[in-house]
Amino acid sequence: MNIDLFDYTVERHCLAALAHHNYIYPEIDQFIKDTDFYHPIHRTIYKTICSLIEEKSSTNDPLIIAKLKGIGISKFEDDINIDKYIQSLCRIPVSKDAWRDFYANLLEFRVKRDIYNTGIELQKLAQKVTGISNLIDGADKVYSENTRESISINKSEAKEICEGLEDRIEYLGNNPVDESKMLMGPFPSVNKLYGSLHRPGNITLLGARSGVAKTSLSLFYNIFMAEKYNMPIYWQDHGEMSAEELQIRIAAIFSGGSVPLYAIENGEWRKNPLWVQAIRSGLPRAKKIKIYYQSVANMGPNKIISTTRRFKYNKVGRENKFLWVFDYIKPFDVDTDNSPEWKQMGHFIQHIKSFIQEEIDNPFFSSIQLNKSGTTNNKKSSDVDDSENSISISDRITQQTSHTFIIRRKVNDELEAEGMRFGNLKAIPVKTRFLGREADRALGSFKMPNGRYKNNYVNLDFKNFNFYDKGDLVDILPQLNDIYTIADEPDESKKDLIE
Repeated sequence: MNIDLFDYTVERHCLAALAHHNYIYPEIDQFIKDTDFYHPIHRTIYKTICSLIEEKSSTNDPLIIAKLKGIGISKFEDDINIDKYIQSLCRIPVSKDAWRDFYANLLEFRVKRDIYNTGIELQKLAQKVTGISNLIDGADKVYSENTRESISINKSEAKEICEGLEDRIEYLGNNPVDESKMLMGPFPSVNKLYGSLHRPGNITLLGARSGVAKTSLSLFYNIFMAEKYNMPIYWQDHGEMSAEELQIRIAAIFSGGSVPLYAIENGEWRKNPLWVQAIRSGLPRAKKIKIYYQSVANMGPNKIISTTRRFKYNKVGRENKFLWVFDYIKPFDVDTDNSPEWKQMGHFIQHIKSFIQEEIDNPFFSSIQLNKSGTTNNKKSSDVDDSENSISISDRITQQTSHTFIIRRKVNDELEAEGMRFGNLKAIPVKTRFLGREADRALGSFKMPNGRYKNNYVNLDFKNFNFYDKGDLVDILPQLNDIYTIADEPDESKKDLIE
């Protein structure tokens, strides 16, 4: 191996520093392994010193030598006695401040070796594997496995977060964040109550029953974001909708909802002058944004992440953000370990969270189907479960999100009470890690005209793949009449109605 990939002098100074200054052990133990030392005997010496520290013993040269001889090591190399080697090592002077530089150099050599070994494995892969897809996937797997730990050397190190707190808060006061750059979405009510749903490193989840506009809302919301912030959309479809079907819906959005889907799909829009005007005035919007579609129906969790990594670096660039939309979260049919669905999906969403936080610093926007307790057909509002209980598959999914909303159609008694004035959908928050300017209002419960209290939610109107903000519960309260009859939360006697 090339001598530039290790340095025995650096390794000796690291060992001497640990022997002299035991107090550094808790700090280096977080990111140093014995295999970071290239020489096999140095690895054993490092483990021996660590063992003595953990036993709260002295780390002087006689004890180190005795411990090494106890496991059968009497020589450093053929002509060097282990006693003399340890004695000379322990005489190396290392100041209290210099040890950091030596261990930083040790880590640098580890990273170099990781990259070097990755290159060797990639050469072997190129010689043995055939097929473009297999080559790319194999190379990505080799790179990820060999370099992930090196890339995140200091990620797990504990940090004292009060130091510098005053300076940071004062800095923010002197340099207020421009809210126009905070990735705010198309609905003012959501923005003021819950803030941005596209925070880098965070997950937003929409929960809805089948056919209740999960895909449509995700598409509308992210097209708005793409246009406003000049960010590409990376749309991963989990086997639900083709690229061609998505194109038709995009055209309906660009028409402002004035052209029916069937007319776009079968070409009848050309027969109506108003539709022609709406289509032709809206389609130029497509030239201003980029939407990359990819089917992930036959991919497992690991391949989805590796495919996204390639997209990030090949299409977007290391320093740029993109709008990652995953439609939608459901169990995988491939590349699994035969574990239960709840465990499988819990691990997947945890891996997504780590990936967007630690590697690409990007938001993740997705949806999930509600279980049967979230159904609304032939139900009164009192019989619908608007809680996190209706989120399907695994509690671990919601735990990893920053915002989770239930999206459901308003049932008949709600529409009748509202007089059809406040939209046909509810966006009900069940998880809000971050809030907007009106946090108290977002978390509040408000008295209805019938004397009951309701938690706040946002009203949306869905028409032909376009969505309109109709205000939150507080906005519409003054306009509701005295016969408002939205039922209160289900009582104990109605629990049997919630499956």
